[in-house]
Amino acid sequence: MWGTGHTAVPHGSSLHYELELLEISPQVSLAKEDLSPEERLLGASKAKEEGNLRFKVGHFKDASGAYLEALYLLGHEASSDSRAEEGLWSDVLRAAERRSLALACQLNLCQSLLKLEEYQAAMQYADAALELHAGHSKALYRRGLAAMGLGHWASAKADLLAAAKKELRSGEIRRSLEECQERMAREKSDARDAYGGFLARDPLDRSTRPPAPQPAE
Repeated sequence: MWGTGHTAVPHGSSLHYELELLEISPQVSLAKEDLSPEERLLGASKAKEEGNLRFKVGHFKDASGAYLEALYLLGHEASSDSRAEEGLWSDVLRAAERRSLALACQLNLCQSLLKLEEYQAAMQYADAALELHAGHSKALYRRGLAAMGLGHWASAKADLLAAAKKELRSGEIRRSLEECQERMAREKSDARDAYGGFLARDPLDRSTRPPAPQPAE
């Protein structure tokens, strides 16, 4: 000991410290109700960007999860009533940002679900996007693709035609509309051929008639 109360170090001496690393606790995930509107917007924006990165590398399931997280933070998840939170978003600028961000996430989630061939869910989020922005061309187009995946040709044609009228220069939409019309025509032709074949059957042809009932023992 060099002196009292404190350890003195002779001039020219070297000191060696031992550092103890403390464990860092992971960030606690808070419920959206515990976050301010600014924090929720920031978190949703980050989740959306994460989803975009995942989508670009073909990780569509992970991308879908990120978009769902963003929609949860915005109060636009499928199980919620977004109108119940209107008081929280009374500020005009915040409300507009929330609406724009939610629309983008709905559209991106729909696209991811189309890639996963989850057509019913894709249609659900296309519907949600159209509730936020009626007549949105991308939402109409993607809902049309979801309807095609489900074999709902008439509703698919209606959506694709509406999208094509809004996006006159889009060759992608036009090609999808043409494919839908071709599939509709093919199904009608197949149904007509099947019906015609049924009418053309020889009523006396025993090969197409049900067997006669046998007498009871």
